[in-house]
Amino acid sequence: MKREIFAFIMAALLGLPAIYAAEAEEAALPVLTIKSPRFARPLVERWIAEYTKSQPRLRLELAQGQQSASLHIVLEGDGHQNPAVFFGQYAVLPVAASGSEAASLLSGKHLSVQRLKELYFVDDELDEPKAHKQYEHITVYSGSSQGSVARQFARHLGLESADFRGRRISGDDLFLNTALQKDPTGISVNALPNIYDLKSRHLRQGLSLIALDDGELDANATLDEVLNRLEQDVPEEVATGRIGLSFDTRDEALNHFLQWVLDHAQLWNHEYGLLNLDVRLSEAEHTKLNHLLTARK
Repeated sequence: MKREIFAFIMAALLGLPAIYAAEAEEAALPVLTIKSPRFARPLVERWIAEYTKSQPRLRLELAQGQQSASLHIVLEGDGHQNPAVFFGQYAVLPVAASGSEAASLLSGKHLSVQRLKELYFVDDELDEPKAHKQYEHITVYSGSSQGSVARQFARHLGLESADFRGRRISGDDLFLNTALQKDPTGISVNALPNIYDLKSRHLRQGLSLIALDDGELDANATLDEVLNRLEQDVPEEVATGRIGLSFDTRDEALNHFLQWVLDHAQLWNHEYGLLNLDVRLSEAEHTKLNHLLTARK
């Protein structure tokens, strides 16, 4: 027994240099960090897994907390300062808690662009909610962070995010779902990956789409059916925007990764709740990236 224990200890000790060497080698690999809003993180994690298979000499990591990053997932028009290339689109839909007072009140009603303005935003002239009696007891929850899709929803209607009435929620847009669960009068808007369960492809438990049962979009449709419908034709009431990667470096590894993303994005966009760019826009992004990289040489 003593000999077996001794042999085990010696084997472990002899193996330590190899372990340390492997750890040192991994630590020496170039690292690209990616900062992303929560709704796009599952897609970024898929990128990391797939890209590492073909490029094992590079470490890709999601940035945590306030950690600086090489790349940032950005939404078109969110004020990012660095160049960006766009790989897909996100869609923003109105939601409420299923079975809630707000969902019941709005069930079966198609909300036009004008009605959406009255429901979600403050009156431009009087700085008071629209005097529309059927909406007066509804509480609007909107995201207030820099990357919130509420900004795109407001811009789509010709307004600003500061014009939302109701309550502003700081932090990630996923927290809006929690607010709706606590308030039966609450409504909000959110991106498809925050509204649908990416595994079941159905609405997340406890959520209900509102104002979409007019034939334009089926409130009972799966995520894939909604994505296919929106890629054919986007109803006037639905806000969409491009999503991309912002960067500021001449690093060759990063350049290669950006090109890889544009080449492969359409393989996984739908799986993670995003729309693909049409062929014309996709080609334009490839051309833009080539120009940006050439100008930085």
